[in-house]
Amino acid sequence: MHCHLVRTVAGLCCYRGRSHMQRLLGPWNPALRGDQKAELVAGLCRDLRGGAEAPEVFITFLKMLAEFHRLHQLPGIAVLFERLRAEAESTLHAQLISAAAITDAQRKRRRQGAQNEVPA
Repeated sequence: MHCHLVRTVAGLCCYRGRSHMQRLLGPWNPALRGDQKAELVAGLCRDLRGGAEAPEVFITFLKMLAEFHRLHQLPGIAVLFERLRAEAESTLHAQLISAAAITDAQRKRRRQGAQNEVPA
């Protein structure tokens, strides 16, 4: 649940090639205080969740990042979090590229083979 929120907000904060959210949330922006920046991000979460509030622990996390002037680093935090989570869960994301169309049976066989190849 929390990892989904981090990924979603991180996506909002860091569009590839457009960094207006990072400029807004960064410590170099004197127009907003840290708590205002945290509330802004929490509001984005609420909007993305159809009006549902984000968990309090996530709001506290945002406030802590804002207090230490690190809210603009949320995209990088999300990447590291995903990497550590995948490692802890022993998951691997892969993409199969083929010159010819593959059948469902081939796809299933490849998926099973990939599960057996993942080091423990």
